[in-house]
Amino acid sequence: MDQFYNALEASRTIDGLTAERVAKDKYHLVGEQDAKLLHGVSVEYEADAQVWRLAKGEDELVFTITGAIASMDLPPITRETHSMREKLRFLSQSVTLTGCGGVEFEQIVANLKDIHARGEREFRQGQLLDWMPTQVHGSNAIELSNRYFQRKTSSSTQSNGIQIGRNVDPNGILRKLAGDKLEHTEDNEVKYYQGVAEGEKKRYVETKPQVFRVSDIVEARCSIVFVTCKGGDAKMKLILRALALVNCEHTTDADRERKRGDDSRDVPNTSNRMKRKVGFEYSDSEEDKEDRVKRQQQAETDENGEMITDT
Repeated sequence: MDQFYNALEASRTIDGLTAERVAKDKYHLVGEQDAKLLHGVSVEYEADAQVWRLAKGEDELVFTITGAIASMDLPPITRETHSMREKLRFLSQSVTLTGCGGVEFEQIVANLKDIHARGEREFRQGQLLDWMPTQVHGSNAIELSNRYFQRKTSSSTQSNGIQIGRNVDPNGILRKLAGDKLEHTEDNEVKYYQGVAEGEKKRYVETKPQVFRVSDIVEARCSIVFVTCKGGDAKMKLILRALALVNCEHTTDADRERKRGDDSRDVPNTSNRMKRKVGFEYSDSEEDKEDRVKRQQQAETDENGEMITDT
């Protein structure tokens, strides 16, 4: 996002798409907390994963957030790096979303703070670290992520691992690095979609993760969990489950304006450049001109016996 990106228009688009979506999705995070969103919701501890999840009955809740991509670290993984090998367990797919200052996104931030307050009661006082949005160009932003792997548990009698999709790991780099201590499970899977308009209706079709660009407007599906961290503290995290591209018009417009700016800078300034003649043109010196006139006059005198002059 830069000076070519119309953040104001993007915020209006985000607000409009949020209003459209919340009418169909009762778990969109812009919903009213006390009345709808958390009615009948409990915080359940999952011993194997050592994580507390928001659940309703036996189902984990999955929420929706609409925003513009401020930054991202998404697949595919096409080459191995030294840092990747060292931090493989913590390697994640991640995206940071912003509302560009729009009112609907600010309501999402407020609702997340309410959810954090609900989860705080599951821990001793002061154990749960504060949750705060990040800042992007002066606007609130929310980070969502999901690790590629989790540790294999010794208590498990069978593997919960699933194959990593070819759109994520086309060259098998992650599969090779995982070895026998890490596994990719359904809990680590992130799905990617693109919204397609069909008349007045919209449907979502699966797509590749590389179609996303910074500043695209997306809908993200996420779980909200509480996990322990170093020192015995706990923190709230948003786990990315799916990402859908719903509007890229503002990105395209910004790219077009940026290209126009680049083209104007590429126009050469020729006002002070040296000039060069490469043809067969030449100019006579004054002495050459005088000699040519004398030869012409002499030739005319020799032909007529006298000097021809103008009368």
